[in-house]
Formats: sequence, structure tokens, C-alpha cells
Amino acid sequence: MQLQYSEHEVNASDLNNLANEVCKRGLAVPAIFFLELHKPWTTVAFSAASISVPLLVPLFGPKLMRLALHLLSSRDNVEQLIRMIEIRQSEIQVRRS
Repeated sequence: MQLQYSEHEVNASDLNNLANEVCKRGLAVPAIFFLELHKPWTTVAFSAASISVPLLVPLFGPKLMRLALHLLSSRDNVEQLIRMIEIRQSEIQVRRS
């Protein structure tokens, strides 16, 4: 099984959906902490995930693997997701006030 990775297959709405789900489940702080903590390892994680694609696609599906590979392909992508989560969390806090 081969999964072709293309930067164009993952768009901003996929990252927005991920940020929304994280915030909806109340995991914004742990997710940001985890992402910040592991940001320096994105290159290693991308290489490991790329090699493990044949094993991981049956477990997680091709869409989620594309999203994970996109996210791990650069630190800027991780930073973008962190910013999206922070924005969603602040919107939720404003609505509660």
C-alpha cells in the first residue's frame, strides 16, 4: 500500500477541523503543551511516519495519515496548528464570558 504525500491534498480546513476538535474536547492546553514539547522532533517524526505508512494507514486511514504527514513535514505547520488551537480556545472563552 502506497500513500503519495502531496502538500496540496491537505488544506487549511483540515487543520481547522483538527483545532476545533481539540478545543471541543477541552484538550487545548495539553495539545499545545504536547506540540510545543515535540516541535523540535518533527523531522524525526516525519521520517518515522513516512517509513511506517504501510503499517499506519490500515489503522488510521489515508486521510488522517496525510494530515499527520503534512503536520510533521515542517515546524511551521506545527506552529500554524498551535496558533489555530489558541485562536479557537480564545473564541470559546469569549463566548463563555
